[in-house]
Amino acid sequence: MTNLANLVKLADRDRAKRFEAEGVLHHIICRPVSGELLAHARRLVPDSEVSAPRPGDCYLVGVDGAGASLFHATWSEDASLLAFEGSAGIAAAQALRWAAREALFVRELPLLVQGPKWRACCVASLPSELAPQQLDGDSYGLALHLAAVSIATGVPLDTTVLALGSVVNGYVARVEGIAQKAAVIKAYAPSARLVVVASQQECEWKAVFDDSEIAVVGVDCVERAATYAFADVDWANVVQEAWATHEDVARALHSIYRHALSPKSPLLDWTALAITANALQSRLDRAEDLWRARFAESVAARHSGRTVSLPELGSDMLHSLPRPIRLQVLAHYVQDANDGVSKIRERIALAAPQVASPRERHAEDLVLVGALARGHAALREFGRAVDLCREAVAGWYELDELHNASHPLCEWLRLVGLQGNHGCLDEIRRDWLPLFRCEPRADESQAFIELALGRALVLTDDATAALNELALERSCWRNAPIHVLVSMHRWRANALDTIGDSHQAALARAAQRVEAERKDPDQYRVFVALAELDHALHHGETLDEALTKALAIPEIRERFRGLEEKNVATARAIVREYPY
Repeated sequence: MTNLANLVKLADRDRAKRFEAEGVLHHIICRPVSGELLAHARRLVPDSEVSAPRPGDCYLVGVDGAGASLFHATWSEDASLLAFEGSAGIAAAQALRWAAREALFVRELPLLVQGPKWRACCVASLPSELAPQQLDGDSYGLALHLAAVSIATGVPLDTTVLALGSVVNGYVARVEGIAQKAAVIKAYAPSARLVVVASQQECEWKAVFDDSEIAVVGVDCVERAATYAFADVDWANVVQEAWATHEDVARALHSIYRHALSPKSPLLDWTALAITANALQSRLDRAEDLWRARFAESVAARHSGRTVSLPELGSDMLHSLPRPIRLQVLAHYVQDANDGVSKIRERIALAAPQVASPRERHAEDLVLVGALARGHAALREFGRAVDLCREAVAGWYELDELHNASHPLCEWLRLVGLQGNHGCLDEIRRDWLPLFRCEPRADESQAFIELALGRALVLTDDATAALNELALERSCWRNAPIHVLVSMHRWRANALDTIGDSHQAALARAAQRVEAERKDPDQYRVFVALAELDHALHHGETLDEALTKALAIPEIRERFRGLEEKNVATARAIVREYPY
């Protein structure tokens, strides 16, 4: 007889046991599936009172010493519930980021601008006197990743499926305490029919469930696990239901368009916005609404490393927009041209007259000035680009929004490095960097700024100062995005090669490759190609193979169109001018 059966049997004679049994039986995974036990359970808690699964809900199993507990996690801010702490909190945040990147679509975009809000209660423990006070550990990762997809799409998880694995970069990894976890599942989760685990532990899990009706399946990645957790879901129908009314469609369009326009949108990831904008287009009839959805898709795709062409911007459409929105839209159109190095002059000519005079500029003007600076830089008109960067930084300072000047400041540093302009670099280090370092609102930008400064110092032949700015122990790298860390290692390697420390340079390039592969080897292949070109140039090796590999990458080929001859000049232009 299972522990649940014992608890239900004792409930008739012991008020405390009855209270405990009722608490357990409210959870759908704990409901017996048939027989006398089910009938007894229904007398204690009728089927109508069983908690229905909601989007984002999931069941977790954790180990505590020699015992294990079954938890119910839900999207809630109820402080009386258990919080996810330590590595469990990290796993929850990673799960949201993964869902924001990989979900088929997102029903409600607010998910992408907030941190995790899961809380949990302990449903049952084995032994029963176990009383966990917190949730810690990375073994909840797989369940939380699936729960994140659930809350993103609004589709509840299949409550007969339990996910038991940690997650590393989207891949399912091993967990500990298999025997204890299996025991509590068999004791208190009679509705469970499938356990999804890491493929490398599939045999171990099957062995401990050999005496039960619970099936076990091993998976390598979260995507594969999702096919079991959402096995009966008709996703096309889900999308249709998400936008069933004109009001639903209008609200979704407003949300994605607003986030696409914002230069500082706090999205966890842009991929889902691009996917959602694309899916929404089939529900739109008006030309202006279609334009907004296609604009949002293109902007989001560019932010997530892909290319989707911006829709045509007609004169009527442009001038129908309020001036602040018009400037934001033009900034995106100029930036889009910069990324592809096409139509740049045409879009600069369209956008530049819209910018107000320096004393009349608002934030939207300054965003456009920064985009125009990058446009002139892409045309190698470095002098004009430097002037515009200086105007943008000074303008943000005048508005008391210096924290918003990090983009033009980083571009300014890149350009003075390319020019070898020691005087301008000294000006930035003397007049502007101290202000940024004292600006608390610019904390998130510090890693970008230090990277840009280190790069400029390398390009102006001050490798020793560059190594000081790019020192590994600097606190700004701790929470920096991976592409910034990859680039930091790249420029450290160049500085080390410059001072003749080839051994440490090789170690830095190895670290660069490791960081790149942590994220996505395909997305970061450009950094590997740059590292190989850097090495070949510093050590006088043949450039043919490294240049061929670099120019085969669309991001590099498009940016350096017209410099396709495989010679030293092309190699130097690529390694010096590439934004990172």
